[in-house]
This record gives sequence, C-alpha cells and structure tokens, in this order.
Amino acid sequence: MAGAGTTFSAPSVTTGNNSSQIAAEGANGSLDYYWQTNGHVPWYAEVVAGPHTTDSAPSLTDSTISKSSVIVAEGAGHSLHYYWQGFGLIPWHAEVAAGTASTYGGPSVIENSGGSIVAAQGPSGSLRFYWQYYGHRQWNAEHVAGARTTNA
Repeated sequence: MAGAGTTFSAPSVTTGNNSSQIAAEGANGSLDYYWQTNGHVPWYAEVVAGPHTTDSAPSLTDSTISKSSVIVAEGAGHSLHYYWQGFGLIPWHAEVAAGTASTYGGPSVIENSGGSIVAAQGPSGSLRFYWQYYGHRQWNAEHVAGARTTNA
C-alpha cells in the first residue's frame, strides 16, 4: 500500500466504519494515514500532519460515539498531539493535548462514551494520563506514576 521509504515507525491499526485504517510516522517526521473500505481495493493515503510534526509511533482508534478516527503522537519538542477526522470527512483537525517537554515516547489512545483518553510516558520516565470530554477543547492531565516507572 505504501512504497519503500515511506514508513518510519511501528504502525497502528484499527477497524471501524466499515474500513481498515493504519497510521504511521512518514518521511521527514510527517504523520500518515491509510484506509481501505473493507473488502475493496485500493488503499487511500492521507497526510495528517506535515514534515517535522511527528517524533514517535502514533496510536490510532475509532470512536463510534463521535463518529471519527483519532490519532495521537509525540510532536516536536516532546509535546503531545491529538488529531481527529469525522468518518468520510476532510480535513484532519489538530490539537495540542500537552505542551513542550510533556511526552517522551509513543502514546496510547482510546475513546469511551465520555471522550478521549491518552496515556504517555512523561519526563524522567514518568507515566501521564490525559483526558478530554467530547465537545470540549480543554485537556486534563494527571500524574499516574513517578520517575523511572515507564520505559518507552
């Protein structure tokens, strides 16, 4: 689906909305998204975020509540970036879930009935938890475990 020299991280995969979806770090630190309607060819490619925006393997999930695909990844300056796109819609929407020096490794995302939930390695190998209610712009941060408790 993607040629040589296009993928520079472990991919993340999900299924939902009658499709298979993959996200991965692309060339020059971009964030790439691929999708295919189940059982049909071809695969389609989209650039979620351009060069120098992504510094980790992303995490991808679907939300049946908000009817969207959701991706999180470590961004420039060890920040945490959150991207979402309504099923079948363009464009991708970007948010900074946590600022500079907050994220040190590939985060993990899940959606539940209330909103988005992200876990990520924080400074000094700590474990951080972030959440946001659907329809709200504010991200909430919690410290889960101290220094040297995670190793991404």
